[in-house]
Amino acid sequence: MKLNLRWNLSLLALGLTSGFVYLFDLANGARSEYYAAIAKSMSMSFTAFFFGSLDPASTITLDKIPGSYWLPAIFVKVFGFSTWSVNAPNAIATVALVIVVAITGRRIAKYAGKFGERYANLIGIVAGIFVAATPIVAAVARSNQPQSMFLLMLALAIDRAVVALQTSSRKQLIFAGLWIAAAFQMYMIVAWSIWPALIIAWLLVSKRTWIKKIVDLAIAGSISAFASTAWIIIVSLIPSAARPYIGGTYSNSPWEMVFGYNALGRFGSQSTEYRSFTPPFSGEAGWLRLFNTQVAGQIAWLIVPTVIAIVILLLLKKFTPSLVFLVGVFLTMFVMFSAVAGMHQFYTSAMAMPMALIIAWAIFAAMETAKHWWLLVLGLVSAGWSWWISIDYAGYFSFVPYISVLLLAGLLITVVFTIGTSNRLANLAMAWLVAGVMVLTPAVWAVDTINHPSSINPAAGDGSAAAPGGISMAGGLGSMNFGEQDTSSSVELVEYLKGRVTGEPKYLLAVFGAQSSAPIINATGASVLPIGGFDGSDSAPTLEQFKSLVATGDVQYVQISGKGGMGPGMQGQGNSSSTVSSEINAWVTSSCEVDVNYSSLYNCK
Repeated sequence: MKLNLRWNLSLLALGLTSGFVYLFDLANGARSEYYAAIAKSMSMSFTAFFFGSLDPASTITLDKIPGSYWLPAIFVKVFGFSTWSVNAPNAIATVALVIVVAITGRRIAKYAGKFGERYANLIGIVAGIFVAATPIVAAVARSNQPQSMFLLMLALAIDRAVVALQTSSRKQLIFAGLWIAAAFQMYMIVAWSIWPALIIAWLLVSKRTWIKKIVDLAIAGSISAFASTAWIIIVSLIPSAARPYIGGTYSNSPWEMVFGYNALGRFGSQSTEYRSFTPPFSGEAGWLRLFNTQVAGQIAWLIVPTVIAIVILLLLKKFTPSLVFLVGVFLTMFVMFSAVAGMHQFYTSAMAMPMALIIAWAIFAAMETAKHWWLLVLGLVSAGWSWWISIDYAGYFSFVPYISVLLLAGLLITVVFTIGTSNRLANLAMAWLVAGVMVLTPAVWAVDTINHPSSINPAAGDGSAAAPGGISMAGGLGSMNFGEQDTSSSVELVEYLKGRVTGEPKYLLAVFGAQSSAPIINATGASVLPIGGFDGSDSAPTLEQFKSLVATGDVQYVQISGKGGMGPGMQGQGNSSSTVSSEINAWVTSSCEVDVNYSSLYNCK
C-alpha cells in the first residue's frame, strides 16, 4: 500500500474513532442553558449574531467575544435548536483539532528525521492519539462551552508556526499570527500566550539576519494584533445607544470586557476599572495546582512524560527553533494555569497540543538514533505516573494503570532484543508500545466522558470534578442555573403571558440575570430581558432606563424569583453595579402588582 494512501487511511481512522467518542449520543448529552441561549439568540438576527447577544432583542452581550458561538448559531439556524445543534460544533471542531495535530506531528518528524515518510506518518498519528485521548479535551468536546473552537484555531496557529520556523518564511509567520488572531476571537487574550515562545523561537532561526527577523516579527505581530482586536475596534466605534450593552463591564466597553474582566480580572486583582471573575473549579493557584485532585485526572497524565521527553530531545541534540517554540508554549501555559486565581479545568486542554507533539517527537528521536533505552524510560515514567495519579481516584478505573504493566513488559522485551539496532518492525513495535503505556489510562477516562456529561463544568471522571472543589454534584451548586432545564414551566409561563400582555411589547418578560432568562429563551424563543446580564451585575438596564421601558409599554411583566445567582464561589468580585438590579427589584416590588396566578410575577402596566 502506498504511503500516502496509508497515511490518509490512518487519518480517517483517527478521525472516525475520535468522532465516535465526541459525537456518540450527543443529542442526549448535557448543555449549558446559558450558552445555548446565546447560540439561539444569535441565530435570530444579524445584530445578535455579530455582537453575541444574550437575548433575541440584543439588549446585553455575553461577557466574551462571540467567536466561539458563530458556528453554533449557524447550526441552530440550519438544524433547529436542540442539545445536538449547540454541542455538535464543539465535537466536530475537536475532531478537526486531532487531525491538525497529527499533521503537525508528521510535519515535524519529516523535517527533523532521517527515517523517511513511513515513520513520520507513525509519529503524526501518535501525536493525534495523545490529544484525542486527553480526558479534558474529550469532556469539553461533548459540551457547548466556549473552548473547542479556540483549541482548533490554536492548533492551526501552532502548525503554521512550525512551518514558519522550519522554512524561515515570513509569509508562514504571518499566517501563524492570523490563526492566533482567529483564536483570539474565540477565547481572547489566552490566544496570545503562544506569542512569547514564537518570538523567542523566531529569533533563533538561522537563515535570516537579525534585522530581517525583527522586521518579520514586527509585521506579523502588527497584523496579528490588528486582526485580534478587529471586533473590539468595530464595537467600540459604534455609539453605545446603537448597540447592546457589553456584558461583564462597568463602562459598557469591549476593551474593558476583554482586557479587564477576561484578562487581569481572572487573576483576582481588584479594581474599580474592571470586574473580577474567578471560577472555583480547579482549586487554589500555585505550582501544584495542575496535580491536585480536581485537575490531575483531566490533563496531568502527560505532564511528567513531557518533561522527560524534553530532556531526551536535548540530550539527543534536537535543539531547534521548533522545539524551543513547543517547549515555550508548554511552559507558558503551565505557568499561566498555575497562577490564574480561578479557572475551569477545561482551560488546561490547550496544554494537550504542545505536550503531544513534544512526546511524539521524543519517541521519533529515540527511534531515529537507536537510543531505545529512552523509550523504556518514557514507558516506565508514564506507567508509574499513571498509577500515581490514579491513587487519587480510588474506585474509578483504578485497575487500568496495572494493565499498562503488560505493555511495559512487552516494551522491555522488545528493547532488550533490539537494543542499538534500527530494525523497522522493532521500531514500530516499540513506538506503539510506549504510546500505549502513555495513553491507556487517559484514553479510558476520555471514552467514559460519554457516561458523565456535565452542562456546568465539563470534566472527565465520575462527575465529582465537575463541581467546585471536587464536591458532589448533588449539593454544591446552589442556585446555579447553567444546566438543561425542564421546559414545560417556561412554555406554560410564556403562553400565559401572551394571553395577557397588551400591544406588542419589546420584551414579553423581564427577569433578573441571564441564568433565569436562558431556559425561557431556549424553550420558547420569546424576547426576555435579562436584567443585569450574565450574573445580574451589569448596569443594563439602569433603573431610569427600566422605568422608561415600562412607561413606553416595552416591559409589562417582571419575574422576581430566580435572580440569576451564581452559587457558591461563582459571584464576580467588586461588582458594585449589582446594586442596579437591586434598585430595579425594589422598584418593581413597590410599584407593580403581583399577578393573581403567579406569586413571582409582577404586572407593571
